[in-house]
Amino acid sequence: MRKSFGFITLVFLATSCGMLKGSKKMKPRDGVVFYAKEYLGTPYRLGGNNHSGIDCSGLIHNAYKKQGIRVSRTVALLRKEGKRISIGRAKPGDILFFRTTKKRKLTHAGIVVGQKGGEHLFIHASSSRGVIISSLREGYWNKTYAQTRRLDWLSKLVVEDFDFDTPKTKSFTAIFQFFTHEFNVLRKKYKDDKDTLEAEKQKLNPIYNRRLKDILGQDRMIKYHDYFKAKY
Repeated sequence: MRKSFGFITLVFLATSCGMLKGSKKMKPRDGVVFYAKEYLGTPYRLGGNNHSGIDCSGLIHNAYKKQGIRVSRTVALLRKEGKRISIGRAKPGDILFFRTTKKRKLTHAGIVVGQKGGEHLFIHASSSRGVIISSLREGYWNKTYAQTRRLDWLSKLVVEDFDFDTPKTKSFTAIFQFFTHEFNVLRKKYKDDKDTLEAEKQKLNPIYNRRLKDILGQDRMIKYHDYFKAKY
């Protein structure tokens, strides 16, 4: 599949890094927060995975999944993913871990929402209050806080629910694979007619580039394009 992208233009006029949700652009990490907030008010249920009831790892799993990113379903496995960072470097979408028992193992987790007045805010499924947004300055959460981790979301992008005509966020993987297929179809169809092949490719290129600019800023474009080109 590497050869099939030799002719794709890597000149992009991206004005911002973002994913589309309706007419609003979002960075991938903001998309995770957006989807997590859809569960605000949902009651807590151990092992729950929907709006009828959900637990802390279920909330994280679902929010990332809706953004097209696959992560583990339990706190025990989540703590092994990504890399540990200082709380001072925390950004929306990063994961906070807590020790809510006397044992050393991590037992609770939430997603960083942002900061307000120097406070780190996070969304999580509390066993007593359901899905809420809390502050790390709150006594209980400040005392039980253990670590912050940042996932390598790029390596975890998956293809699912891909549709150009809906306001769902589109993963870069899906767009890459979709257009890889389209260009390969053209190459087979016009393999004996280079002029027509070139003309058809020129029609498809602007669409490909336009879809990509909705997702990645120009400064990341070539890096990510090369990553997927080598991977697929």
